Amino acid sequence: DRPVSDIPDWDISPLFSVLMMVSITIIPVLVRWTSQPASYQAIQCESGREAAYVYYTPGSYINVHEEGDFFLDWLPDYHQGRYTGYIHSMPYMEWVSEFQDIVAPTTIFEAVDLKTKRWMWVFIDGALLPENLNGVLGLCGQYRASDTGQAEGFFDAASLQFLGK
Repeated sequence: DRPVSDIPDWDISPLFSVLMMVSITIIPVLVRWTSQPASYQAIQCESGREAAYVYYTPGSYINVHEEGDFFLDWLPDYHQGRYTGYIHSMPYMEWVSEFQDIVAPTTIFEAVDLKTKRWMWVFIDGALLPENLNGVLGLCGQYRASDTGQAEGFFDAASLQFLGK
């Protein structure tokens, strides 16, 4: 048994602080330099439609169903009537008209267009989306013509192609 006075009095907090500061500043830079953006092949869309490329993750959407479908309203599935009621409590009132004008069945998700690096809201028939597959989707559709639709990136997709992981 050694007396307490013989135990070195080390304070590792300065070392830990320096290590944390270096990690916080260097690691994000390394990630930025070494990461590669998702790659995709360009798709051809029919006349009047434009292409958008998004990374899709299953489960990151809301499905809006017709009133006649039988199920309990629970995230991510809602009947159109309940969905319309919920969107009126959104903090961005200028978005309400964009979200309430959809026709069921529709799936809604938020994504970043990989080509333009722009945030967008995608409105698409959920039957077109791949089940249990995440990856890059090529969407053909058009941005909404309204000022809010253009500014906030509300995109009505008519078709898609799964372009891979």
